[in-house]
Amino acid sequence: MALAFHCSKLDFEETREPPPPPPPPRVTVPFPEAMFEQNGCASCHGKDGDGRATLSSNGYMPNFQDKSTYRHGSSLPEILNSIKKGVPGTQMRGYPHLQKEEWRALAQHILGFQKK
Repeated sequence: MALAFHCSKLDFEETREPPPPPPPPRVTVPFPEAMFEQNGCASCHGKDGDGRATLSSNGYMPNFQDKSTYRHGSSLPEILNSIKKGVPGTQMRGYPHLQKEEWRALAQHILGFQKK
């Protein structure tokens, strides 16, 4: 007795899942901007440094775009000092735990908001 097998080509083809979609493109954020966001600066001072963020309604927030609103000066050394030590009597706490390049990146970012 002979057995006959009839197999079509489709019986042996693998059913393959479609490949997964490619990962989204990387987003690169400049270091100073990343420091501003990661340390919570934007939550009070605003993403644009205008002092109009959600937490700014609790008290005075300087508008980094206007040099006259800075309590302890708007120069690089004065901004660095405010970041390191904070501003007594305000919600601005100090960030002594940051490294020198992180303080500088934050200060440079804040200087970038200033209008000439």
